Amino acid sequence: MVENVYELGHLTREDVARIAPDALLALPVGSIEQHGPDLPLLTDSMLVDTVLRRAAARAATASALVLAPPVYYGNSQHHLFACAASVRPETLAAVLRDLISSLYESGFRRFVLVNGHGGNDETVRAVTKQVVLSLPIAVASCNYWDVAPGGASEPVPDGAHVPGHAGWWEASLALAVRPELVRTDRHTTAPLGPPALHARGEPAGLNMQRHGEWARSGGTTDPTAGASADAGERLLAERVAAVAGALRAFDEATL
Repeated sequence: MVENVYELGHLTREDVARIAPDALLALPVGSIEQHGPDLPLLTDSMLVDTVLRRAAARAATASALVLAPPVYYGNSQHHLFACAASVRPETLAAVLRDLISSLYESGFRRFVLVNGHGGNDETVRAVTKQVVLSLPIAVASCNYWDVAPGGASEPVPDGAHVPGHAGWWEASLALAVRPELVRTDRHTTAPLGPPALHARGEPAGLNMQRHGEWARSGGTTDPTAGASADAGERLLAERVAAVAGALRAFDEATL
């Protein structure tokens, strides 16, 4: 483990009493859900945990960084048509509030929630805003894929979505992190269904939803063909640098 970076589960109660008051507690939030025919169900949890660990190792924050184990289960009701171990938004919110509250009682005063699944986004943001109304703490949150402005510098194949779901982007990241879990013989070369309404992105700022869209579109945003570990490492490095910068910025703002 890098100096000044700690695993919460490896600490003793005496360690926590010494470290917690001045530390940043970082909590990754993921999901267990279908990621097409070739990617594992734990893709979101695996990727957010990897990004956070690598970011912590390079963040060089003035304060100690304490990494909590991931919350593996998220709001994945929109993927139940294929497979998901899902919790309702109110359940996820209650879990996150309880974790923050209990760790506050243990001495922590600053928290960073790093989200790895789009279905958790609104819930994580809401908890960040609400929990500070009842506890004298500072909380930050971000989605690891969009914490910094701008898209990926890695060339993106035609039709690929960044970040997308269970497509080229996530497949490349997964190949860089846990290639043995990716069924490359099942990579898709064409969309599994018609484009989903919520993926149109036009006009900008308009959020469109319709019942059954994820199932109708085949459960992915784009094909995984062309994904590679090399591309994944470059994409991962960009996300790691962005999250490391976010950790430093929050630490400096709340010291």
